[in-house]
Amino acid sequence: MSPEDHSTSRVPFRGELLAGRWRVERALGSGSMGVVLAARDVESGRRVAIKLLMGEGARSPKRVARFMREARAAAALTSEHVARVLHTGKLASGAAFLVMEYLEGENLRELLAKRPLPLATCIDYLLQAAEAIAEAHQRGIVHRDIKPANLFITRRRDGSACIKVLDFGLSKITSDSAAITHTSALLGSPLYMAPEQLSSAKHVDYRADVWSLGVVLFEMLSLETPFFGETLYEVVAGTLYGKPRRLRDVMIDVPPGLDEVLAHCLAKDRRCRIQTVAELADALVPFGGPGAAASAETIRLRLRGGTRLLDMAELSQHASEDEIIDEPTTIYQSSNPPPMPVDPRTPLESSSSKSYGAVAWTPSACVRRSAEWITLAAIVCVLIGGIAAYWSLHQRTVADRAPEPKIIEDVARRVPSAEVVPASGD
Repeated sequence: MSPEDHSTSRVPFRGELLAGRWRVERALGSGSMGVVLAARDVESGRRVAIKLLMGEGARSPKRVARFMREARAAAALTSEHVARVLHTGKLASGAAFLVMEYLEGENLRELLAKRPLPLATCIDYLLQAAEAIAEAHQRGIVHRDIKPANLFITRRRDGSACIKVLDFGLSKITSDSAAITHTSALLGSPLYMAPEQLSSAKHVDYRADVWSLGVVLFEMLSLETPFFGETLYEVVAGTLYGKPRRLRDVMIDVPPGLDEVLAHCLAKDRRCRIQTVAELADALVPFGGPGAAASAETIRLRLRGGTRLLDMAELSQHASEDEIIDEPTTIYQSSNPPPMPVDPRTPLESSSSKSYGAVAWTPSACVRRSAEWITLAAIVCVLIGGIAAYWSLHQRTVADRAPEPKIIEDVARRVPSAEVVPASGD
């Protein structure tokens, strides 16, 4: 092992000073690619969490690029439901790190392992997460790894629960210049990944996050997932080719309409899926608590950001001067509110609505397109029927005008044959 490999594989010890500013207190978690540390800022006394790339992750340019993309994505977001990135940089060993706000609490997976949650609480938690995702979508960022383990439950000063969306490391910035993910890469957690993400991680859009939010809500309510399997292959095959279970099949006393909302979140064809987190939030308001309507309005406002290009200079305002986000990259922010890089033939807004129990849900492009095809088919049938009727009438008229053979024979018998006599001269 080279000295460089050793330096990027060693876990910092307790009391060690990182980058001359953050003193390590303890390890919060670790994996094959890095470690998360609890540390103290010696300048401000503030407690922070440090995410440090190590080992194979620190030596892989792609991993480092993905790691810094997380910092870039999270630093651009201002929602209280995103873990704030305070600082990014590199250690003397060359290992990249980012400093985040320290969160106290537990993630949703840990909470669900203890007890089920009331319906209103499930809706409230999901809408809080959707607020963060809505801002990310408005800035052209797709999270791609929404799951219970990445939804952290902390407490505000008044004691109310606050959901924080973690780990934008798999986020996709919708710009050709910023796209790092390869088509063949399987990124994310298969239980929560949309079919198109399993097929091609490179070509997902915001509707993949809508799918993942639907799976998370399904699990919060039923403690099960729409697709399950004992192996990764079974999970992937079920998601790609199987039919998702309905909430009413695994849970009793499902409120009218909620099962339909989740079914449209989990539509295999993304054109048939609920298209935006704002549309999902509006559909969930009737099932939420007193704050659900306000959350839905916040989500709509998050998606109505102006059209512009967010350059790296602007992003650097959210980090310190030694930040290593120095790539000449531009992050694209989509143009139409709500921003959705979908099939340009797909209308994004509709004045019509469809009711599912207590829910007023806007029909998706798939539903509208089906209605258009039905209308077109009806017009074609009417035209074909009209042509057939005209042709039948025409044939009948011709038949009526033609003399019958029997009448012709009778006329021939009654008229004597005429003899042609040549004219004689005088």
